[in-house]
Amino acid sequence: MYIRTSDKQLEAMLLAAINHRCFQSRQKKWNQFLGFRKLRQAAKASAPIYPQNCFEWNNKMWKGVPRNEDPVWTECGLEECLLCPEIDTIEMAEGIIMGALDLNAEDVVGGKLQDCLMDAEIVLLDVVSGIEDVITMHNEQGVKMLIWQVGAAIYELKEVLADCVPFAEIYQNKEASFLETEHTQALYSLDIMANILENPLELEISEESLEINGNEILTDIKLAEESFEESQWGNVGYYLGDAAKSVIGGPKSLEQISGMLE
Repeated sequence: MYIRTSDKQLEAMLLAAINHRCFQSRQKKWNQFLGFRKLRQAAKASAPIYPQNCFEWNNKMWKGVPRNEDPVWTECGLEECLLCPEIDTIEMAEGIIMGALDLNAEDVVGGKLQDCLMDAEIVLLDVVSGIEDVITMHNEQGVKMLIWQVGAAIYELKEVLADCVPFAEIYQNKEASFLETEHTQALYSLDIMANILENPLELEISEESLEINGNEILTDIKLAEESFEESQWGNVGYYLGDAAKSVIGGPKSLEQISGMLE
C-alpha cells in the first residue's frame, strides 16, 4: 500500500518535516558531500561514458577484454567485434523521475528537463558504478552501496528539480496521480524516498528477497540490471525509480517518517 499525500495527516507530517531539525541535519551532511562533488565536477571530462567491460582499440570502444599480447587481425583485436554503447545518464535520470513520480514519458522525455538534469550527472555516475558492481560481484555490500547511491541520486535530483521551471510546468495542468498535482509535493516525496533508501529502519537481503522497511524491491533491481546489460538506460532509471517509490509504502516506512518529526 502506498502512502498518498491526499491523506491529511501524512500531508501535515511532510510539510512539517521540511523545516524540522532532522532535515536540517541531513542538509548539513549533504552539503559536505556536495563539496566533494564540486571537486569532481571541476575535473569532469567531456569524454563519453562507457560501461566497465569495455576497452579502447583503434580509437573506438569495444565490448570484452582486449587481447594486448596476441590480438586478432580485426578492427577490435578480437575474433568478434561489438561496439560498446555510450551510457546516457540524462536518459537514466529521466527514467528515475518517471518511475519515482509516476509520470508519463511525454511529461519528461524530449529534452524538456535536460538542462536541469545535467547538474545531477555526477551523482548518477555513482549509480552506474553501483549497478556494475552488483552485476559483477553479487554480494551484500554491493547491494547496500547501490541502494545508498540510488538514495543519493534521488536527493540530488530533488535538488536540481526544485529550481527547474519545466518540472513545475508538468504539474500545472496534470490530473491527480500517485504524488499529488503540486510539484512541491513531488519534491517532498523524493526527499522521503532518499531518506529511507540511505538509512532504512529495516533492510533484508537474501538470494530471493530484497526488502526495505518490509517493501520488496528485488524485481525492480533485477530488471534494472538486465536493462543495464542491454544498454536500455531509460529503463534502468525507470526500474530504480519504481523501487524508490515502493519503499515509502507500509507501516514501517510510516513509522520512519513519523520518527523524522521527533
